[in-house]
Parts: sequence; structure tokens; C-alpha cells
Amino acid sequence: MRKSVSVWLVVISLLITAMACNLASASNPEEASSTIDEASQDGDNTVTVTGTVIYMALETGFWGIRGDDGKDYLPRDLPQELQRVGLRAEFELEILEDWGSVYGWGIVVNVLHYSEISEVAYILTISHTRGGSVTPPAEEIYGYAPGTVIDLVAKPWIGYRFVNWSGNVDTIANVNAASTTVTMNGHYSITANFVRLYNLTISSTDGGSVTSTDEGVFTYDEGAVVDLVATPDKGYQFVNWTGDVAAIDDVNAATITLTMDGDYSITANFEEIPPPPINWLLIGGIIAAVVVVGLVIFFVRRRRPA
Repeated sequence: MRKSVSVWLVVISLLITAMACNLASASNPEEASSTIDEASQDGDNTVTVTGTVIYMALETGFWGIRGDDGKDYLPRDLPQELQRVGLRAEFELEILEDWGSVYGWGIVVNVLHYSEISEVAYILTISHTRGGSVTPPAEEIYGYAPGTVIDLVAKPWIGYRFVNWSGNVDTIANVNAASTTVTMNGHYSITANFVRLYNLTISSTDGGSVTSTDEGVFTYDEGAVVDLVATPDKGYQFVNWTGDVAAIDDVNAATITLTMDGDYSITANFEEIPPPPINWLLIGGIIAAVVVVGLVIFFVRRRRPA
């Protein structure tokens, strides 16, 4: 009986202590708030980043932050006043580790606070023609600090080649190089140009050759105009062109031009010059004349007195 009473006394004592702690917390709300704040801070994942607002044209398009730390951040809902390409600011960001980017781009964040920076940011817009890709990607619009040197790399697809960079190219180191740099001294729009490549196979039969080019397989840009001249050897003559001749105006002409709109294989054909045909009429006339002359001489001699 005494042991049971002792147990109950211990339980009651613990309950009274717990109630006293709760009352103390309720009587001092500031201390309770501080405790909550500290707990949320421990569980929060915030970073302060200086960066530039960019716009990505992927899918439906979205806004992002390119941090000076080299990382990309994807705000869940970028405030309207921040939706300016090239805006420079210091951002306080909450990293949402459990959120995945539907675009496969950047670290998903909430923008908690921001402070604009009065420095200038120049916008670089990059595009490309069909036949290749570029780095930085053409889907992005970038903002850079003045004087920033950006690497540009153009990569052609198979069957294409890089031609040049066009647009605002004054500060591009080499407009004809697939790998080059651009110095950001203003707002620039730059295009990487590619061209399709086609093969031309040239051959000839015995009795001549194609003298305007060597014979074999050659690669030309789409739209290139190629001059072809078929030259016969001595005792031979040119006949015609055969093969992929739909683009040739006159297949019987020894000198032609061909516009490269596809892969072509063309052959120049020659033949031996045949001997001239026998003129039997002329031969018959000559024989007749000889016979007549012979008969005249014969009869003249017979009439002469012995």
C-alpha cells in the first residue's frame, strides 16, 4: 500500500512540473517565439546569392537566376518586378530540396528577399540556323557584367559545317571560328550559321576526262554551283552525261554547271570517233570517168592510120 502511494506521488509531481513549464512559456511569449524561430532556422535552407535574372525559352518559357557562384536557380514564382532580363540583385533564397524542376534546369527556390544592384548588365541573345547547336544554349537569354568575356562554341550536326557568326559581332574574336569568344560591351544578338553538305561523285569512261575538277568524290556546300567540262582524248569525242542528271540543263553539252541541292553521281561518256563513211557515189563516178577516158583513148588510137 505504501509503495503504491509513493508511485502516485511521483507521477503527480511530474505532472505538476510539466504544467509549471507550460505556464512559464505562456507568460513569456517572446521567449516562445524565439524558440520557434530558432527551430525553423535550423530546419530552413537559405542562401544569399548575387546574380542575374535570365529568361529561358525552353518549352513554355520561364525565368531563372544565374548566380555569380556559378549555379542556376529556378524561382517557383519570381515577383513581377524582378522579371527583367539582365537585372542584377542580391537574393535571399530558400532552397526547396524536396522540389524537382519540371524543366530539368536549376535549383528550385523561393525568393524571400532581394536588393537590386545598380551595376549594368548587358544582355546576350544567342540563336542558330538549322544544322547545329551552340554553347551557351540558344534557349537562354543572358545578362552579363560589362567587359565579361564569354566562350562561344558552335557544334555542327553530321552532314553540316559551321560557316560563321553573324549579328552583333564587333567584339567576337574570330567570326569564322566555331570556338571563339565575345566581350560584353553592350547588348548583343548573335547567330551561329551552319550549312548542309552534299557529295558530288565524278567519273568518266575511256576516251576522256573531266578537266574542270579532278575525278572522285568531293564535298560542296548546299547551293554551290560547280562547273564541269568534259574533254575527249585524241581520236575520241564526248557523247553525254549520265547518272543524277536531273539538275543538268543539257546532258549533251560538254561544258555544264551543276547546282548542289543533293548528293549527285555523274559520269562523262566518250566514244571513239568512227571513220568517215564510204562515199560510193563518188567512187562510182570516178570509176565511170576512168572507163570513159579509157574508151576514148582506145577508139582514137584505132582510127589512126597504120
